[in-house]
Amino acid sequence: MLAALAVIWLASSPRAGGPRQYSVAGSSPAFGVNAPGVLDDLPASGASELLGSLGLGSDADFQDYALGLLDELGAGWVRIDFRFDGKRFIVPGAYLEKLEANGIEVVACPRAPAPLDADSLAVYEKALSESVASHPSIRVWLIDSEFEAGAPDQERYLELFLAGSRAVRAACPDCRVGLAGPRMDGPAGQDTLAYYDSLLASLSGSEGARFDIFDVSCYGPAGAAGQLEATLSEYQGLLEKHGMEAGTRLWVTECATYSGQPADPPGLPAQSEEQQAAELVERFVALLGAGVERVAWAELYDLRSYGGIPGGFHDHSGLICNGLGGSCAAGDQKQAFGAYQLLIEKTRGFVGVSRLAPGQYRFDLGHGRDPVYVVWSAEGTALSPELEGPVRYTDINGYVYETSTLEPRDAPVFVHKL
Repeated sequence: MLAALAVIWLASSPRAGGPRQYSVAGSSPAFGVNAPGVLDDLPASGASELLGSLGLGSDADFQDYALGLLDELGAGWVRIDFRFDGKRFIVPGAYLEKLEANGIEVVACPRAPAPLDADSLAVYEKALSESVASHPSIRVWLIDSEFEAGAPDQERYLELFLAGSRAVRAACPDCRVGLAGPRMDGPAGQDTLAYYDSLLASLSGSEGARFDIFDVSCYGPAGAAGQLEATLSEYQGLLEKHGMEAGTRLWVTECATYSGQPADPPGLPAQSEEQQAAELVERFVALLGAGVERVAWAELYDLRSYGGIPGGFHDHSGLICNGLGGSCAAGDQKQAFGAYQLLIEKTRGFVGVSRLAPGQYRFDLGHGRDPVYVVWSAEGTALSPELEGPVRYTDINGYVYETSTLEPRDAPVFVHKL
């Protein structure tokens, strides 16, 4: 039980039975969203159903809807994939202008040609250089995503990266270039570790192969924060082995868990909205505490038939309900939306993150401001001496309490010392 517990504040404007709403000023450069306002990965029927359920009549309406959500959330950046049609990159130009006009940084991820062969790579390199030159406000280019062991054409990723890197550096010498890292849905597989060991060894000996960002992703059910730290450490070790750790930043541009029970992959356990919300905060805090520079949630809203699979993982992993078979109405904010909003608000302007113990992190805010701590229960972990004494804390639903002795909960809380 919590000692000397008193509820002292309640966030305003709740939706009935759901999360609280928060007032957020400005955006945070550490926190982003992957591909909001984009329907490229949905079949035409799925895109039509999603738009209809949300009451939106066009792609432009959908983009404006996403912009409003990003502004409310306070996210500072988005990743947008640039699709290659064999001759040029398909770029949502008007939408990019809207994002930039709203102060949201765009990180581009040009996708690989298919088939991935010498002829297509030559066209890809020329087209990418032209695309970089025509988008001078985009300063980060990620050369595809998730090229791990077993992925299609993974043996040719070295050629793809070198072609992409040359194209970016030629058109924008001071832009940052990202290498496609693995999915970290569990312990690092030996085949994947061996693949990246070999890839990094090849890059370390290749002229013009420098990269600035190592981009990984993480999906799967709740309870992954501790394993993510261990898996990430394996890849940090490979970067160090090949002398690349000093100049390389770690990013996670796709990360998600779900609410409800996806039909695919089979065997996933059902999860509540609160479990999804708690997992979002725990993963992002643990990743930032492990040295990751930027994190992004993979879906702003539940998708529809992503990859042609009705009711799959990505149809349940958004922060906004799609109203197509779930337990909440179209457009309702899940608890995870409010939790992400609160994480952004509470840590705004942080200059460093320290891991005090499993489930206990300190965000240093700079400019003489007191730090904020993010804390949840981790089996067998005693409370850090830094957190002893009276505190005020906020739960992931926006309720604020004071207590003379903090006892960590299953779900994260944001803590200020009194």
